[in-house]
Amino acid sequence: MRKHTPGPWEQKHQGMLCQIAINSDSDTLATVYGESGENLANARLIAAAPELLEALEMIIAEADSYTKRTGTPVYSWLDCALATARDICQYATRVAG
Repeated sequence: MRKHTPGPWEQKHQGMLCQIAINSDSDTLATVYGESGENLANARLIAAAPELLEALEMIIAEADSYTKRTGTPVYSWLDCALATARDICQYATRVAG
């Protein structure tokens, strides 16, 4: 069950602030202060979070489907990446409490 605000999120640069807007509304999800390249990159990464999570979930589903269909697990290097992706998805979608 997801509790995060659905995307898309947009990064908007306003002077010394980088704001992450939700669904192009005026609501602000996060603010990254400063105009350095690193801060701008952080703002873009935060804004991409919903799409990154969706991509990870799609990869996991496809790999699980392949394994179930063929009885053969995906390559070992991909198994490691999938384990990390599963951990990230569980962390990102867990319900606080």
